[in-house]
Amino acid sequence: MLVIRIRFATDSVNPIQDLSFTPLNSSAIVLKFTAPVPNPCAPTTTGYIVEYQLRNIGQCQDIADPVKIYHSTTQNLTVTLMGLEAYSTYDIFVTTQAQDKKSVSVHEVVYTLNTGT
Repeated sequence: MLVIRIRFATDSVNPIQDLSFTPLNSSAIVLKFTAPVPNPCAPTTTGYIVEYQLRNIGQCQDIADPVKIYHSTTQNLTVTLMGLEAYSTYDIFVTTQAQDKKSVSVHEVVYTLNTGT
């Protein structure tokens, strides 16, 4: 009989919660999220890493090899992404950072509004 034991790090950093977005116009969205549940064994959260990648332009042209773009490291729970392609699909990633540790990324697919909206 084979016994496998899995041990999780007790000092792991928890991910953010409740990631949502609101389109501002055809080239900007506002991301909102809730701070992670504190882990008393983990280092204190120092910020949140926000990244995104374009998956689809104009809802018809897929990107073959999307590149993840670093947006910012912030302590805010609300972030505005500007300069996006109109009527397109993006993957958004938010990762909790605590000193030299990071959480798993929370991922959301977002859509920008049609041009002129």
